[in-house]
Amino acid sequence: MNKKRLIFLIPLLIIVVVSLIFSGCTASVSEEEPIKIGVLLPLTGMQADLGQLMKEGLMASFQVFLDNDGGKIAGRTVELVIEDDATDPAVTGEKTRKLIESDKVCMILGPLFPPCRVAAAEKCDAAQVPHIGFASHHKPIQESTEWAFGSATYSPTLTYCSGVDAYNRGYRTAVVSAPDIVAAYEYTGTAMQAFKDAGGTIVQEQWIPYGTVDYGPYLVKMQQADVAFVWHPGIEFKPFLTQYEEFGFIGKMPMMQAPFDDFLERDLPGLSTALAGTFGNMSYHSSIDNPVNKKFVEVFEGMYNVPPDTFSLHSGNAVYLAIGALKDANGNTDGETLRQAILNFEGEFPVGHVEMDPVERCLTRDIFVGECRIVDGKLVTVVTGTYSQVKPWFNIEDADRSACK
Repeated sequence: MNKKRLIFLIPLLIIVVVSLIFSGCTASVSEEEPIKIGVLLPLTGMQADLGQLMKEGLMASFQVFLDNDGGKIAGRTVELVIEDDATDPAVTGEKTRKLIESDKVCMILGPLFPPCRVAAAEKCDAAQVPHIGFASHHKPIQESTEWAFGSATYSPTLTYCSGVDAYNRGYRTAVVSAPDIVAAYEYTGTAMQAFKDAGGTIVQEQWIPYGTVDYGPYLVKMQQADVAFVWHPGIEFKPFLTQYEEFGFIGKMPMMQAPFDDFLERDLPGLSTALAGTFGNMSYHSSIDNPVNKKFVEVFEGMYNVPPDTFSLHSGNAVYLAIGALKDANGNTDGETLRQAILNFEGEFPVGHVEMDPVERCLTRDIFVGECRIVDGKLVTVVTGTYSQVKPWFNIEDADRSACK
């Protein structure tokens, strides 16, 4: 190659290389490239009814973001990529892989069903993608990966004070009725232990196969006590309440729901007014008085013509956390940057002020006391008390008993 041609080519090569460098940098932070958040919901399978409630909360909370911020963070449009986990761990694993590898999401929200959450957490851990679970955080996941976070608190943290509350209301003996699943031992079992720690006595425990709808064989054997500690979620909820009344326990043995969250405001017109007096700790109520919740309720009711409930907020909390962390990271979708943003998150949710606990990786937040009452001849739920800024804990020996005051 002669010298004249070489002298001509060198500047040209420099221009090309510089152009490629700047082109590459522009693409990596392009305002045209959307930020994608993956979502796993149980839209089919045995939790499909809850999945629909959570999809409503997901879309309403995202609409709040669209209203407030125009749907953009640091100039980039934010998109939700929703997949059905089918309440099946195997399906969840495949959908998680798709979201990460094909859709290129920067984080994943959900799922709800604990075995599905384990499947999602494993894939997210391997890919180093932040994973924000719905509803109560799960200790085995917290211990197995630093990439998993809870958008609420632990199950025992939520229900412990309800056992203390039952004792403080003057009840001294209790029976327990709940499904024979891990979540029930965490929720109802913790309230039961708190009641015993306060000085109460459990006279009978009934741990019933999950999915039962005929409670006659159990109710006929149920002993009389001052109060019944009860939790029958999902498809079990209404059949148990109906049969509890049919067997004559309503009015004779009030119920403490651990947790109280299954009393959805939209379902109250179909429930007996005899349930007035039922109480328990709850995660959320539409009447919570703060600006963030008022906006969420306004948007939700405008979209669905019913008030939001706890399951709406299970997914809604995850959206608020994800959007808040992305804002704190100024739209940076690098996995470790986002993980640190979630780990250090502090902000305002519909439930009030929240802070991410850096050790437990779920939220310090308010917990509410709910109760069924009759207003104008109708059964309603009301908030009768608040346990403020309760730090998350899982093991009973770590229980923050001072929070129950």
